[in-house]
Amino acid sequence: MSWSKGIFALLLNSIFLCIQGCSGSDNTSNNSSEESSLQIKSLSEMDLTGTWLHEVKVDVYEKSTNKYLSTHYTLQRYVFEETNYGIANDWCWGYGHRPPAYAQKSKDYLYLSADDSSGFRLQSDNSLQRTSEEPHHLDEAYIDRSTYTLRKISENVQIDSGTFILNGPVSITEYSHVCAWEVSRSWDIHRSIELIVPYGDEVISMRFEIYDDLSVGSYGYATLNVPTTLPISLHIGSNATEFVNTVGSNGFWLTNVEINLIEYNDEKMSGTFSFTGQDDGEYSGEFEVYFDLKI
Repeated sequence: MSWSKGIFALLLNSIFLCIQGCSGSDNTSNNSSEESSLQIKSLSEMDLTGTWLHEVKVDVYEKSTNKYLSTHYTLQRYVFEETNYGIANDWCWGYGHRPPAYAQKSKDYLYLSADDSSGFRLQSDNSLQRTSEEPHHLDEAYIDRSTYTLRKISENVQIDSGTFILNGPVSITEYSHVCAWEVSRSWDIHRSIELIVPYGDEVISMRFEIYDDLSVGSYGYATLNVPTTLPISLHIGSNATEFVNTVGSNGFWLTNVEINLIEYNDEKMSGTFSFTGQDDGEYSGEFEVYFDLKI
């Protein structure tokens, strides 16, 4: 299982833990309706090349009563590139680092790969969407109703959301291909901020779990206990051969952690960190992430 797939499992598990206008003038309205109708077109005529925001909204319901329980949100970037062979597509962190999948489109549907049987349907605002309903992966007494939406945010490829620097026996410095993955939940303020960059034959991930309101300053802990009462924790891992050979596993068990938060607001988070790995290596680094993924 890849590091990214492992993260998906952790995020799904967090879902299980939760189970417990104004209108303008008539002219303005008419103009808006006309502009909206002009935007609606056949998907087969649209050039999908560019950067898209991939949103996942998972609503959890109790099966027996159909009672709504909670919602889980995920935001990340996706890249499309129209070619003579099809529509090359990949997650931000995979773009240019591995062979892409090829999508196909019809008048109303986009199929991301040959294995995609349901596809994304074109919406009136030119976004693409599909929905699913399935039993919760941990307990069939609950139902996950998911909405997957793709919204174009740029005609160009934009794959940089910050800075990823790690110094030590495992080292990497990346400024131009840093992909953000943001996760939030409806039932508390717990938030996951993850930076993912290409590394060796895979990717490497730096993830911050934020459990409380934060302010600029230093946060330290000797070791991480689960469940934690810490306001923030750091997690780094990779399935890259070089990482596994150096560390001895695909994830650090961090001790003597120090996180120095330099900026933290609605637009940006940045800072430095240091820790000791289970390989007895002393590590330090820097991070910067722009919160430019918006629903």
